[in-house]
This record gives sequence, C-alpha cells and structure tokens, in this order.
Amino acid sequence: MPRPHREEERREATIRAVWASVARFGCSGTTIERVAEIAGFSKGVIHYYFDSKQTLLLAAFEAYLQAYEDETVALLTPLGREPKAEEILDAVVEASLPEFSPSDFAAVDLPLLAPGEGLGPRYKARLFVQFYALAMTDPDFAAAAAKVYARQGEFFADCFAAMAPGTERERAIARSAALVALIDGLSFQRLLGYMPPGLSDHGELVKRFAIAPARREES
Repeated sequence: MPRPHREEERREATIRAVWASVARFGCSGTTIERVAEIAGFSKGVIHYYFDSKQTLLLAAFEAYLQAYEDETVALLTPLGREPKAEEILDAVVEASLPEFSPSDFAAVDLPLLAPGEGLGPRYKARLFVQFYALAMTDPDFAAAAAKVYARQGEFFADCFAAMAPGTERERAIARSAALVALIDGLSFQRLLGYMPPGLSDHGELVKRFAIAPARREES
C-alpha cells in the first residue's frame, strides 16, 4: 500500500491530469485511460483512488473550486492586514479577467500544471465552461457549485456593504450577484476570443458597471 505522502502526491497528480484532459478534450472526452496516460500512471493506480469516471470528475471539480477560492484569498495578502473593500474587489476582478490576449485562449493543448502551480486564466476559463456544463445535468456537481456561489456571494456582498455603509443587505447582495454574473459571462466571451466593440479591457468593464456605482454611493 502506498505511503500517506505518496498517496497525496499521486492523488494531486491525478487531479491535475484530469484538469489537463478536461481543458483539452472536455468532460465527455476525458477517460480513465487518458488521465492515466497524462499522469504517467497505470489505470490501476487511478482506480485505486477513484472507483469511476464520475467520482474522478467530481473530485477534480471540487479541487478546481477549492483552488479558485484559495487563489482568491491569496490575492488579499499583498493588500496588507486591513485592505479596503474596494481594493479587494478590484484585485478579484483583475485576477479573474487579466489583460485580454486572444492567442492565449485560442491554444488547445494546455500544459500539465506542475505541483503548486496556479490555474491561470486559461485553465480557469476552460474548466469553468466544461465543469459547469456538467453541473447543469448532474446534481452533485450543481450542489458543489452552489456552495461556492453562496460563499462568494456573501463575501462580495460584505465588501459592497463596507464600501457604502448603510446600504441595505438586499442591495449589497444584488451588486454581488451582478459582479459574479459579469465575470462569468465575460469568461465565456474570452474563450471565444471576443472583445465587445469599442472596449479593450474586460476588467475595466466590470469595474465600471459593477463596482463604480457603489463607489458613487460611498462618496
């Protein structure tokens, strides 16, 4: 039986191989055989940790969601011990929608991520589309996504409330929902290499329509 630390390493390597497969071939094109080949393991090793493709994909989705949240939290470190709510929201938007580069998103064969390497915008966007499409028909995937949306929504709502003290909670939640919806929607457009006419920065678009109104209320 593999040693504990060895098991953790193999499980992580398997998850990253699933991400690479899903990003290139989609969930439907991802198989145990393909994941084993990418990870450099035998099929038996994959089956030791995951008893089916379903459990493998769900584990990869949950790991993706956790990685996304971890990277969001990491954004706060450079902002100091008590960052302003506006700084937090700006940092999240800039990380979620960095400078637009159509050639980056057009690449089909994404490299296998090294241990500890962040997802990056291409992986985030591609995995987002593939996993969330699966969540439309699978209740386990839908439940996992709903939990993250709930936590994310509360966090952003707290930020909007802090920006404009006295704001009704319902209004802060609505602003939070609009922010998440804009980021999600523009992520789809980026995968298609599309930039709305007259614009050059998706992040600035989100700041203008989702964050600027709260700034005006604050002033």
